Formats: sequence, structure tokens, C-alpha cells
Amino acid sequence: TTYAWAVTPKVYDQAQLFTSEESDALEKSAKELGEKLQLDIVIVTTDENDGKSSRDYADDFYDQNGFGYGTEADGLLLLINMEDREVYISTC
Repeated sequence: TTYAWAVTPKVYDQAQLFTSEESDALEKSAKELGEKLQLDIVIVTTDENDGKSSRDYADDFYDQNGFGYGTEADGLLLLINMEDREVYISTC
């Protein structure tokens, strides 16, 4: 059985901070660690946060894209917000 969390992309480099090799390595690490810890790990970079705080942007991105491991939708999202120069970790 393949679970949706396992095939969904984990790296969303909207601010284009990573090379393709770095994105691939992060993608692989996020999936491997997520499976080991039984939680969804997502990495997002942005240079436009739509007027939201880093917390709201990260929480909304996680919820609106249907991330989460298991029935409780366990996971974390690491946001690199270049507009506000912040790093934020949202957990679920």
C-alpha cells in the first residue's frame, strides 16, 4: 500500500533558494525521516507571504495542501520566509 503522504512532494522552493540537487536531497531526506518518525515533513520557501505572518502562512500551506501522516495528520512544516527574513516551524 502506498500512502498519499509518501508520494506528495515535500519541498516547495517558491523562493528558489535551492539548487535542483539540494531540492532532491531534501526531498529524499524528508521522506525517509518522515517514514521513520511517522510524520509528514514539508519544507517551504517563499518570498511572498500574502500579507500573512509566518505562522499563518505555514499553517495555511500545511492545511490547504492536505499534508499529514496517519489519521491525526501528524507532521511539521519548515517555512523559510524571505519576505520577513524568518524561519518558522509549524507542527501538527
